[in-house]
Amino acid sequence: AEECLKKEKDRVSIYLHGSSEPKLLEKVQHELLSVYATQLLEKEHSGCHALLRDDKVVDLSRMYRLYSKIPRGLDPVSTMFKQHVTAEGITLVKQAEDAASNQK
Repeated sequence: AEECLKKEKDRVSIYLHGSSEPKLLEKVQHELLSVYATQLLEKEHSGCHALLRDDKVVDLSRMYRLYSKIPRGLDPVSTMFKQHVTAEGITLVKQAEDAASNQK
């Protein structure tokens, strides 16, 4: 998505008047990110959960940059982040409880 936005921005600067850029980029962002947000964010190997699980900080920051530009774009990202943190917390608590019960 980031590469498509860059290419579109380059095309605007070559073929269209500069005043067209904000409107066109807004449309492209909407089509690339809003329309397909669920599919992009839930992809098994490259979606938000996978990036969080695999500590892909650079990719997560790219996702943040892209989705922060659209209205309410970070809502699904924040929901997935909350789910991830909650699941990790539950796992850590369970591991601590298991370790404590094994020491007795």
